[in-house]
Formats: sequence, structure tokens, C-alpha cells
Amino acid sequence: MMKLRGCVSCILGMPVEFNNSGMPVEFNNLTESIRDESNNLTQSIRDMLMFVRTCYESTREVFHVNEWLCFAVERNVRKLHIRVDVIEIDIGWWVARLPQCILTCNTLVELYMLSDFVFDIPDSTMCFPSLKLLFINLRNPDYDLLQKLFCSCPVLEDLSIFGDLVAAPLTFDIMVPTLKMLTIWLYLDLLYFEGVSQKKDCSDIEDSDLSRVSSWICFAIDHGVRNLTIKVDIVEAWHGWPFDLPQSILTCKTLVKLRLESLHNDFFLDIPDSMCFPSLKILHITIAFPDASLMQKLFSSCPVLEDLSIHASYLYLGYLLMFDICVPTLKRLNIRHDVDFSDFEGISEHKYVITARNLEYLCIQDGSLTSVVVNERPLLNEVNLNVGVYSLLIDDLEFEVSRDEANRVMELLRGINLTKILSLASCSMDALGLAFDDDMPTFPNLIRLELNIEARFGWKLLPYFLESSPNLEVLILEMDYLLTEYIPGDFVNFESKNVPSCLKLHVKTIEIKNMMGEEDELEVVSYMLRNCEVLKEFNAHISDKAESKEDLWREILICIVDDENELSDVSQWLCFAIKLKVRKLNIRVNDVLGMLVVRLPQSILTCNTLVELCMLCDFVFDIPDSSTCFPSLKLLHINLINPDYDLLKKLFRSCPVLEDLSIHWDCVENPLTFDIIMPTLKRLTICLYLDSGHFVGVSLLKFVLTACNLEYLIIEDDALVNFVVKGRPLVNEVSLDVGVAYYYKFEVSHDEANRVMKLLRGVNYTKILSLTSITMNSLNLGFDDDMPTFPNLIRLEICIEARFGWKLLPHFLNSSSNLEVLILKMDYDQEYSLEEFVEFELESVPSCLRLHVKTIEIRNMTRDEDELDVISYMLKNSKVLEEFSVGIANAELKRILWRLILLYPTGSVACEVNFL
Repeated sequence: MMKLRGCVSCILGMPVEFNNSGMPVEFNNLTESIRDESNNLTQSIRDMLMFVRTCYESTREVFHVNEWLCFAVERNVRKLHIRVDVIEIDIGWWVARLPQCILTCNTLVELYMLSDFVFDIPDSTMCFPSLKLLFINLRNPDYDLLQKLFCSCPVLEDLSIFGDLVAAPLTFDIMVPTLKMLTIWLYLDLLYFEGVSQKKDCSDIEDSDLSRVSSWICFAIDHGVRNLTIKVDIVEAWHGWPFDLPQSILTCKTLVKLRLESLHNDFFLDIPDSMCFPSLKILHITIAFPDASLMQKLFSSCPVLEDLSIHASYLYLGYLLMFDICVPTLKRLNIRHDVDFSDFEGISEHKYVITARNLEYLCIQDGSLTSVVVNERPLLNEVNLNVGVYSLLIDDLEFEVSRDEANRVMELLRGINLTKILSLASCSMDALGLAFDDDMPTFPNLIRLELNIEARFGWKLLPYFLESSPNLEVLILEMDYLLTEYIPGDFVNFESKNVPSCLKLHVKTIEIKNMMGEEDELEVVSYMLRNCEVLKEFNAHISDKAESKEDLWREILICIVDDENELSDVSQWLCFAIKLKVRKLNIRVNDVLGMLVVRLPQSILTCNTLVELCMLCDFVFDIPDSSTCFPSLKLLHINLINPDYDLLKKLFRSCPVLEDLSIHWDCVENPLTFDIIMPTLKRLTICLYLDSGHFVGVSLLKFVLTACNLEYLIIEDDALVNFVVKGRPLVNEVSLDVGVAYYYKFEVSHDEANRVMKLLRGVNYTKILSLTSITMNSLNLGFDDDMPTFPNLIRLEICIEARFGWKLLPHFLNSSSNLEVLILKMDYDQEYSLEEFVEFELESVPSCLRLHVKTIEIRNMTRDEDELDVISYMLKNSKVLEEFSVGIANAELKRILWRLILLYPTGSVACEVNFL
């Protein structure tokens, strides 16, 4: 998306030579021509195309940046992007001189200068009176100008400085009392650093060089920093170049979040025995060569620390981590050890002892079986463990993992057994399977369990987890057979002597991911479905690598009824679902000829648990007269081919709590009337698809809707079905695609087309209204200067179609007194005649444009003069307009049209013009 006014970009990318005036003659002449004839701006598109072609063919001419910037300032620009990339062989990078008017622009709030620039700032004078954000990217800056600029913006809040700088003995005083956010990112050119003629080796870097970083940290501390990220990487210093943090960081009272990152170095800080970091709540550390004693002091010296993250990168070079994390206030702990596969020689000797009674979240990722001990059994909310020997290493290991080593994971599990949510990755399950000795801890609070079923030990542990989790509600199993080698002697099938109490009493959701269709998987599916007495949702995700998804689905269904012959009887399946207290039911029978009708069991009418029902085929059942059915049904979706009309009439008035009704119908001609009487209905979708083989004219079908609480109405119909809405409900949103498509070759009478206008009168209290081309065509044909009023309408989206053009837009604007958003889509696909096409005309400005309309969008604009007339009118007369967007269909004309549109006068100072 290209943004102009709101975001003006000046981008030049060609070698150029400037003439004596610094400006192409053609541009001067064109600018003067456009300014002199500003009242007739729809002329001269061809002239502009010729002008652009001339300028691009000449390497001696370029649009002058100043002219565009002055134009933007005159148009009350709020956001301005300036980037000029003009490479001159003799002088290098070209420097843009900005116009002086930019200094006093009262509307400019955000300024992005992505190239070197110069302008004259008077001494002791404030500039940029409204500027709050300033972003500058430097190559060869004017240092005196920068010094003045930093001190001359009275309301600046956000300053970002990026640059490739040559080191120079300069000092910048950034004296901005209003500044809230400062970003400085300087790339050092080592070719010129300290006057040295070639790049320094890192071994030559001295403490004085790194002290500059400390001074920046001190600067942040002195200015009350709250979030601080320190990242130091000296790549060649592989043995751990120490970086000294300033001592003042220890007592900083404002520092809340601290992130220390280094992949090749270590941080050093002299921590006293007393408490430090008085306000620090979040500490994230990424280290390669840690000082264990320093880390130990650091973890225990933060009195209010709540979130600790330790990322140890590639520690297998003789470094040993032995940490005692004793932090009573800690709520979140994240530990990650990256494995260096090239140096992996054995099980890790690292050890963490965690004492944090208020811990709520624990995540550990470690592929070397680090020993982690959790004391005091905290009441955790969630635990994620990816602890063990990574499967990628198993085939290449030259040593055995002992049972005692694998038992480290079981010991960790005992320490976190009071968690509510537990997730175990494959390597954790592998270690637990190796260490298990019928000693699974209990999980009294566990409500959600997520396990990876790995190839080595299979289903060995699942029965024990189920037995040990009496309150489990959600079970997620993911098949993971890809990384570990299948060992027939170790693999254990699922076996359970007794049905665990959690399956009988609590488990409501089961999900099995990445199923391959193995026999052991189907046995588990069968067991779960037969023994979960309160199960509400069962989801099976079949792997893309499974041989036949359809056959696997059939096998899963057979698991439910234990009888393949019963698959042919849909009614049996439905009765089974009802007995299991089904809440959501989708019924679909593939029938290519559209002749099959499904008879539903009568028990479905009285099912108290059924909330959502989707019937994607024709159906029948017996509804007794004067009785209600589906006592809990809130959503009903029906897809019809040859429906039972009497049944539908009964059904539409027999659901006492229905809120969402969707009807999809491949309809044929039939003179029937359906009364949809539903006081509880909130959302109605009716999609009627024309059977072109039988269709000979406008439909005789009729829908009469009585729904006083209706909020959303969507109708798609290309046969002009007669819709009547009674009671004029206070609808939130209406979308109409109603009419006869232009490719049907027969005449539609005025009275037939007027059906759409009558429908519009029934929904005139809506807040949002969307009308397609065929809807607008019918409204135009049936219009008798009788547009209803829309007192609540705030958003209107209509298509301007080729036959009648702008005929109805003035009437919609005059009838929508509170309109705020107007979207117009040009749709000229159908044939039209000049006699019928109506230009846009209004005797007086509608009140909505003067008082309320804030957003206007025109989509798929071509280059017709009538479109430009409408754009000019809207920009001029919309007095509170904030955003005007134009989407131009022809890419070749885009640059020409947006330049032309930008010259139109606007009635709103705050208006931004965007080009999509």
C-alpha cells in the first residue's frame, strides 16, 4: 500500500545531473499549470503520462524533492517519510536540502528522515512545534545541525538514531525534557576507527573501548530506565571475554526488566552480600561462559523477582553449572540448554536446585539430562518438560544412558506433581520409560495432560498417568514415531486392568495427533471412546503420511460400535450419539444424484444436550403438531436439495431457543411461502442457488421473517425471491446479494425489482449495510424516489454498477444522517448504455458528510471522469473526514491518478489520503 498525506514518500533511485535551476523545466510548467487550473483538475491525464515518460527517459532530470515537501506541508501532512537515493559518481551520496517551511509545520507529528539532509535552524528558536516522533538514518551527517535539532523539538517523545558513523571526537547533548523513548543504533566503521587504516583484531580491543558501552548503560540508569537489554558479542573471543557491568545497575530503583545476552562472552558484576535490583521483576540471561558463583549471587539477590529465564548456549567445553535458585517471589522460570552435537560426549553433570514456593510456570528444555530438583512442591499452574537425551543423538550414541541417570526426570516429576497442566516431550517420555519402576507420583490437581507417545516404549506410561490423575479433564496424545528407532522388545501396547476414575468422571476432551493408523493406536481410540462416560469432544488428527485417511476414519468409526455392518445405518449412529449426550452433530451423506433422504430418529427431537446441528443433506422426521422440539438447540445449519416443505414450515417455528439459522438451498421453482417465526433468533443466513436448468424467470418463492431480536442478516439469492421482514428489528449488520444476475437473458419488471426495496425497508434500522452489484441493479430498476431512512446506519458499503452508475448514492447519503464509514466499489463488468447511466449530482451537501463521515474508501477505481468528480466532491465536502483511501485497478495509471487526486482541496484538516 502506498500512503500519501499521512505518509508522503519521496524516493529517487537513478544517477542524475541537475540543471542550473536544480529543477526540470517540464516539472515547473506542469506544477504551474495544475495550480492555475485547480478548479478543473480532471484534465490532463495524458499530459501527466507524457511528463512521467519524459522524466524517466532522461538521466538529466528528476523531480525536485523540495517541491513535493512544500506541497505536503501545505496539505497539512501528519506523517512524513523522506528517502532520497541519488548516487552521483563524482560526489557520492547526495544530501537533501529540506525546505524551511517544514520547521514550522503545525500538523507534522511523525518525521522519518532516511537519508542525509540539511536545513537552517535559527539559533535559540524552537522548530517542529507538534513533532512527537523523529527517526533519522545517517551516513555523513552534519553534526552541528544534529546538535541543534536534538534541542529544538519542544514536544518530542520518541527519538531513534541509526547510522553508519565514522568515529570522531564529538559530543551530543540530547536535551529533550519531553523524551520518553530513545533508540540509538550506531554501526562502527572499523576501517576508520581511532584513525587506524585497517580493521582491528579483537585481541587488540582494550577496556577503554568497551567502557563506552558502560557509559551508555549508566546514561540509561541515570534517566530512570525501566526495560534494559544489553547484548555484547565479540566473536573472536571464544574463551570468554568478560564484560563489566557498571555497579550503578545494582541499585537502580526504576529497572523492572533486564535482559543480558551474549553468545560468546560473559558478564561480570561485583554483587555485595546485601540485596540489589530493588525493583527488578523480569530477568532473562543468555550466556555461553557463566561464572557460577556470580549467577548464584545474582539469582538470590533480587527481592521482587518474578520471571527468570536462563538460556545456556553450548556449554560442553568444560563449563559446569551448579545453581541453587532460591527466590521466594519467583512465579515463572524458563531454563534452556542448547546441545552442541559436535562435542556431545555424555550425560550432563549440570545441576539446578529450585526453591520457589510461589512458582506458577516452569519450562525446561535440555537435551543432556541435566539434574533438576524442585523443593517444596509448589502449586504450579503449568509445567512443560523437554528433558532427556534428544532423539537425534540416540542412533549415534557411544554410551548407554543408565537407569539412575534417566531417573533424574522422574525425580523432577515428583517435585512438580501439584501442577494443573503438564506437557511432556518425546525425550522426557523416553527417559521416564527407561527409569519407570512402578513408582509414578500422583497428580491430584492435574486437569490437562499432554504426552508424546514415542516409538521406543510406546504406551507403557499412559495407564499409570491416567491412574495417578483422578481429576484429569483434557488428554492430548501426540504420536511421535519419527526420531527414535522402533525397538520391538521395548514397545508396550496399551493395557489397563481397571478403568481409571478420571475417564469415568472427569475427562471431557481427548485429542490424538499425528495418527498413522497403527493397530495399537486404534485400540487406544476404542478404549477411550467406550470408557469415557462424560466425554464431550474427541478429535483425531491423521498424519499426512498415513496411507489412506478415508480407510483410517472408517476404522475409527468401527471402534465406536464394534460392528462394521452398522456403518450403513445412519439412524443407529445418531441414536448412539444421542445416548452419549452429543452437543455438536454434523450429518452428511454423500449423494451425487441428490435423491437420498435421511430419516432421523425421533429421539433427536427431544435431545436435551444437542446445541449445534448441521444437516448437509435432505432429511425427514416427524414433528408432532403444536409441539416444540430441539429444547437446547441454538445453531441450526441445513443444506437442501429436494426438501420436505411441510416439514421445513414446522421446523422453522419449533425451536424454542434457536439463535443462529443458516439455510443453503439449490432451489427449483415453486410457489411456496415460508414463515420463519423465531423470537430468539439473532443470526440468519439464507443462500439460494439457482438451478439454471429449470429456471425460466423470477422466483415465486416467498420468505416471511418475524424475528424481533435479529442482529445479523445475510441473504444471497440470484432469482429475486420475495423476502419480507416484519417488525423492523434493530439489526447490527445486513449483507444483501439479491437480484437477477445480468447473464440471465430475460426482462425483470419494475414490480419484481421492487422486492429488494421492500426488503430494504424492513431492515432500515441496521447499523451496517452491504449491497452487491445485482442488489444495486434491482434497487435502481425498482426505485420510485422512495428511499427509506436509515437512522442508525454508521457503515455503508455499496457497489457502483455500470448500468445505472451513481443514481442511488445521493439518496443513500441523504437518508443516512449518522453515517461514519462509506465504502464504494466500482463494478463495471456488465454492459451498459449511456442513456441509463446517471452521473453523481446533489443539490445540497448531506448532513452526514458535514458532521459524521470519518472514513471513505473507493475500490477498483479506473480513470473515468465521473469517479474523479465523486472523489473531488467527497474530499471537499466531508468536513470531519480522517481517512480517504483509493484502490486503483490499473497499475500503469496509479502514480498519475494519485498525484492528480492529491491536488484536490479537502474540507478536513485532519484528512489522510491513502492509496491501496
